[in-house]
Amino acid sequence: MARRQVAVEVPFSSNKQILGIAGDDHPFNAYRRYGVPVVLSTDDPGVSRINISHEYQYAAKTYDLGYTELKDLARASLEYAFRDGRSLWAAGSAPSGYRTVSACAGSRPGDAHPGARCARYLADNPKAATQWRQETAFAAFERAHAGRR
Repeated sequence: MARRQVAVEVPFSSNKQILGIAGDDHPFNAYRRYGVPVVLSTDDPGVSRINISHEYQYAAKTYDLGYTELKDLARASLEYAFRDGRSLWAAGSAPSGYRTVSACAGSRPGDAHPGARCARYLADNPKAATQWRQETAFAAFERAHAGRR
């Protein structure tokens, strides 16, 4: 799965409710250790009464994940989403450090004004444009919360 970049959806609450696995019994850490792409997910909120924020909080607390790890899980959610167009991220760069495709190499992800080549790439690739907006949101969050602990 790691070699072929096949992502695994992990709905922690559902896995606990339905399969009875949680914490150290869950394969989450094994997936990550072996480089299998992981995306957090939820089941129908009408059934589980859980939202995606809860799943991120659970992951952070249970597996001692920091901001960078949570951010990469969020990036993976878009990287492996069924969205038209090509990715903002260079093949093979996720999850070990997201690097932009060559068209955007001179631009900083999330900047209000990407270079002309990158802007064309984003215009032609809805997935990359969505990922760029996610980077914009990350940058705004980081500016707003800089220095807080």
